[in-house]
Amino acid sequence: MKKIFFILLLLILPNLSRAETTNDYLVSNVQIAKFDKDATTARKNAINNAQRQAFNIIMARLGIDSTNNIIINDDEISQTIRSMQIKQEKITANSYSALINFEFSPDYVKSTLNKYGINKFSQKLDSYLIVPLMNDGK
Repeated sequence: MKKIFFILLLLILPNLSRAETTNDYLVSNVQIAKFDKDATTARKNAINNAQRQAFNIIMARLGIDSTNNIIINDDEISQTIRSMQIKQEKITANSYSALINFEFSPDYVKSTLNKYGINKFSQKLDSYLIVPLMNDGK
């Protein structure tokens, strides 16, 4: 019976050994609201501001001072974004508001930061779950 349990554990363990981690490059629920001369301009400016806010969050997670991103322009930030999901969008004649989720591309983020000599981010190590086994001496 113990041998069967041990064999099953060995078969299942590789799938369970990696502990779940959150995506460090996913920023959820960035809330934005912007008033401007028309809805199109308000939307464009609001999304640019939201992208910069989300990028600041990514930089903080990487241990980088967000004042460094002043030199990175909006087009470069938008190129680092893998996907963007807009929720609760509200548009009026001269305003725009929404809740936005961003997923950034780790490679593009690192490349953009390296371009400006910002490469102090630390590499996060994978987390693993270690399960001890009992040996009763047999």
